[in-house]
Amino acid sequence: MNRGIVQGVDISVAQIIDSNGHALLQNSEFSSSWDNWFPVCGDHTRWHIKNLFICWFFKGGLLGLFVMVGLCTYVGAKLLQTSVRGDRFATISSAALAGVVMVGLFDSVFDEPRIAFLAMTALQVTGIPHAAK
Repeated sequence: MNRGIVQGVDISVAQIIDSNGHALLQNSEFSSSWDNWFPVCGDHTRWHIKNLFICWFFKGGLLGLFVMVGLCTYVGAKLLQTSVRGDRFATISSAALAGVVMVGLFDSVFDEPRIAFLAMTALQVTGIPHAAK
């Protein structure tokens, strides 16, 4: 991160070499543009949406918002039904879902696509099997 550096940083070669002398990085001289590199921004607040529901609306429109709210409601109801029957995994999952939604009201839970994918996959995986019981 280069927070506070006004002029920026110019990196022309980046290398990581193991104990045998082999280079561990591909495209270390940036000769193939950004291939094998993932640029990130140190200050993400300019493009960051701080509310989960507004984020869903922005990314998926009104239909996406309704789908995600419906999915969370359905899975939450099924998890609560199953947790009342004594399933501890359902109790933990419903608490996690409630925590994600509550934090999502005031701050972002999904800062990057990998986390969002993991959370949505977990939401579907934990909700569907318990609904079949």
